[in-house]
Amino acid sequence: MPGPTPQDIATDARSIAAEAKTADAGRITFLAEGKFVFSPVDEVVIASVLATSRPQRYKFQIEVDGRWVDNSRYNVLDASTSVLDALREGDLLTVADQPIASVGRAAAAEPRVFATALRGLSRHLGERLAKDPTTAITQPALRVLDSLSAVHDNANLRYLRATADLLDSIAGKPLKGLLEGRDQGEAIASAMTRMDEGAAHFSTVEGKIAASNVLGKIHSMCDRELAVSQFRQLRELDTSGLIEHFYVDTGAMTYFAHGDIDARATDDAEQIRASIEPLDSQRTRNKAAVAISMDPRFYRIYSPLLHYYAQQLPAVDYNIILCGDPDGVDDVVADSRDFVAALDRMNHSGSSENVHFYRMPVPEYAAEPKTFYASARFFAAQTMLEHYESVYTMDADLTTDIDPQPFFRRIASIPFGTPHSIGFPALSPWRRYMAGNVPMNRRILDTALLDELQAYLAYGLRSKASWMLDQNALAYVIERHPEHYTELNVYKRPFTPPKFRAVWEKNFRG
Repeated sequence: MPGPTPQDIATDARSIAAEAKTADAGRITFLAEGKFVFSPVDEVVIASVLATSRPQRYKFQIEVDGRWVDNSRYNVLDASTSVLDALREGDLLTVADQPIASVGRAAAAEPRVFATALRGLSRHLGERLAKDPTTAITQPALRVLDSLSAVHDNANLRYLRATADLLDSIAGKPLKGLLEGRDQGEAIASAMTRMDEGAAHFSTVEGKIAASNVLGKIHSMCDRELAVSQFRQLRELDTSGLIEHFYVDTGAMTYFAHGDIDARATDDAEQIRASIEPLDSQRTRNKAAVAISMDPRFYRIYSPLLHYYAQQLPAVDYNIILCGDPDGVDDVVADSRDFVAALDRMNHSGSSENVHFYRMPVPEYAAEPKTFYASARFFAAQTMLEHYESVYTMDADLTTDIDPQPFFRRIASIPFGTPHSIGFPALSPWRRYMAGNVPMNRRILDTALLDELQAYLAYGLRSKASWMLDQNALAYVIERHPEHYTELNVYKRPFTPPKFRAVWEKNFRG
């Protein structure tokens, strides 16, 4: 990391001297390369120590009965790693405790680490607002971002500062009313007032992107067309991948209006449906089924879990939809047969005859194959419902520690349902309806819902930044067909994503 400039040193010395006076310190103890360096509370002497010794830490001491005793804990000087780690973890108290010039230098010296740290702060801010959507959460973040903005300037910081400012403007009563389904007028008015008060923050490209994003979310609660106009403006402005970098709002890139879904998307959806190829001739055994789509790599990671559940639940068919080229899919299916036989030999619980495989090729125009892997199960819905009275489409990485069959029976009559997010996450339309657990039955075939869902997905597959497309598509069709939708929350679904899945995926060496 480059050394501090004379101006930096003078700023730090002035800041440390002011802190020492506030603490009534008698002297300052610096730690430099394992050695102590002492200084009176004097800006000139402090600056000399900073320039010559390059200390890493300092603390304040007072004299008591002829002995120097600590009057504070150690503070860190220019410790970029610890400061930026604290920022990434949302530890605002630690960041606020550092001399702001030091934090600014850390950001300038390690711009990539700083960018990652801001993304972490953004994530933690959202997580905390999910628990307490008030200014008690936004104000500390805004103070830290304001302090950072005074000593450092870059696009990510300008965007996050503007975003936090707007979230602060609607936190509390306006946000509560919005999420409870009342008119969005108060939230819009609060956001617009804040934008007028801080016009400089929202005149930059990054500020305009932040404004379009937050205003789009607010409008999405009541008016898709107004929301679309905001997100369309966001996409036009964001030429540097700002939204994609912060990840959590990538759904803004695939939020569309009904008029956007053209005839080509409808044709694409029909071709994808027609591309589904069964890979076995086994007859379906049950009235209820699970449908899971993934690529061969993800299947190899979770196949032991999936086949174990299938073996233990013979009254439910498991349909595995593998996305990819024929050779890769055929290889993994052959290995799965060997695994099923070995599982039976090991636990003497039977050979799973309730597992069926399908292949679905990835369309050439799909800009992000992973998005297609997640969406493929929805394109397979009609095929599944030709064989089963009810189908539960779900993520591959979900587990349960109770028998899910009573749950499957309770939801068997639901035409179409999803879990619904509660509180702050529901402000984002791409997080409003979760795609990991979606039951449906044959009655949905008598509606246009599945056709429209698939056309939306097909249209969005051409977008490079398409993660969360499936949840945007769910929000779209639920808005258009609320009479066919059932909120799944009240059914207490037994499936949850295990935290250990990160270890499984990390250890895979395929």
